[in-house]
Amino acid sequence: MKGAMDGDDNSAALLIATPGLMTTVQDLGRHGYGRFGVPSGGALDESALRWANLLVGNDPDAAALEITLLGPTFTIVGTQSLVLALTGADCGATLNGAAIAPWRSFRCAPGDIIALGGCKTGARAYLAVSGGIDVPLALGSRSTDLLSQLGGFAGRALRAGDRVPLCLPDDLPPLRVVPNDKIPQYTAMTTLRVILGPQDERIAADALATFRSASYTISNESNRMGARLLGPALTFRADSPGADILSEGIVTGAIQVPAQGQPIILLAGHQTTGGYAKVATVIGADLWRLGQAPPGSSVSFRSVTIAEAREALREFRGGIDPGALVPLTMEAAPMTEEQTTGTANGDEQQGFTSELATAAGQTDWTPAAVEALFARAAATGVTEFKLSTPTVRLLLQRTGGGTPTAATTEPTNDKTAPSTAPPAAEVTEQQGESAITAPVLGIFYRAAKPEESPLAEPGDYVTVGQVVGLIEVMKTFYEVTADADGYITAALVENGDSVQYGQALFTISAQAAD
Repeated sequence: MKGAMDGDDNSAALLIATPGLMTTVQDLGRHGYGRFGVPSGGALDESALRWANLLVGNDPDAAALEITLLGPTFTIVGTQSLVLALTGADCGATLNGAAIAPWRSFRCAPGDIIALGGCKTGARAYLAVSGGIDVPLALGSRSTDLLSQLGGFAGRALRAGDRVPLCLPDDLPPLRVVPNDKIPQYTAMTTLRVILGPQDERIAADALATFRSASYTISNESNRMGARLLGPALTFRADSPGADILSEGIVTGAIQVPAQGQPIILLAGHQTTGGYAKVATVIGADLWRLGQAPPGSSVSFRSVTIAEAREALREFRGGIDPGALVPLTMEAAPMTEEQTTGTANGDEQQGFTSELATAAGQTDWTPAAVEALFARAAATGVTEFKLSTPTVRLLLQRTGGGTPTAATTEPTNDKTAPSTAPPAAEVTEQQGESAITAPVLGIFYRAAKPEESPLAEPGDYVTVGQVVGLIEVMKTFYEVTADADGYITAALVENGDSVQYGQALFTISAQAAD
């Protein structure tokens, strides 16, 4: 393999246009350095990372991008095509404006633009590239430790203008998809299996019963170090020493209980020692569930034995099986000189072949999408192609000039195929109005500081890219910007309100209100 660290100016890389909320390089972590104060770190959803790497032919622990709540936009740089895969949360990703589905691999070429939006469900997506991300190893891992600024890309989250180096594989892997029965469902309520202890005897009996039966909300103050919970406070027995213990080593999944009683679940980026009592530890097989629990979602707990936890981890790891991947087939017939018409040329045909590879990853097949693909084939002079995926089979055979004269669409019998095309997103427009929506969930603020004036008010004229508000999530502020020029006609949420991804914040119109 050859990587971008070899000094080649034309080597493969991802050129970041917008970085998203928090996008970092992660693998399965750096282990064995806890005694030196270095956390293991690594991906918060081990399952999604492993599947993403398997889809592109990498080792399961290869470095990939971990994308939190809101994804980046980037361009493929270099001279060779690549195979990529997205797993985890569905961020509404697009390749050159065309939708690409998660949990399957897709091919892209230099100059292609990939854009990810906000997570529709779950909290984190993983982007793997065939060959892997070519950042230097730090203590045996490429994972980013944000607290110590160790590893990853300069020890930090990605920024606009970053050029993330890639290591090219010797051969591109085939396109594949994770079968439906292996794809997890991310829900707003998650039950976590735990092993009680090691200081559960300090918790009052009624509080311990509450811990086992109540639900807790993931706080907006959560981050890669820990998930702060909001819910019934856990109290300590009157005859116990309380919350404080002599500092000791702690593990990922440990649930600390500080004096105020609101539990904290330690995640991959946690410190290596802690001085709070621990009521329980989330088992290894369920840690990925925490990685996909966004702020505002709920968790509850169910205690299990150590033997049950070990068996669950064995089943969890064994279920991530490369042999379960389903091939995606895609063929495009080569053009002869006689078949080349108008502006069609070899470069255009190569581009169409790349588009077919992208199409192989689609799930939202509508009649309009099929017609668009056929029209593109006609425009580039391609006379025959066949596309076969788990959800649709398309065949084009054109006998003359003009538009395709024979086309068939055959639904498959695969149980993953949707019975109907998903509905298009509804957009309500009244008198030319549109909405400025929340790009990510969190707490919305209309001003940068309480004493300052709102960034945008009804009647103000705003331009594309102008900041109109801020959303705080996971101890990070994200700017909300206008996506069109126009007049703010209404503010739909109050300062300090909780907002969800895609929620309308303002209405905007090209015309000023009377």
